[in-house]
Amino acid sequence: MKATFSPEKIRKIRKKHKLTVYGFGKRLGGRPNYVVNGWENGTIIPTIPSIVQMCDEFNLEPNYFFNLKGGGVEKAEGTE
Repeated sequence: MKATFSPEKIRKIRKKHKLTVYGFGKRLGGRPNYVVNGWENGTIIPTIPSIVQMCDEFNLEPNYFFNLKGGGVEKAEGTE
């Protein structure tokens, strides 16, 4: 399974909570505007601690930020 970061989801959260880029960054401990803009544009990938902080602040699960591709679990040889 492959997981890719989905930057548009950060913008969606920010707009849902009616926050400016500045306000969003401030709620996350004072992140600068360029960092939040980078997250939203996909030029900066948030660190795991930043994702956890967004999850805590906005009551989300970490997988919210990722598009999962692929699927299924491959069976080991000789198993049914």
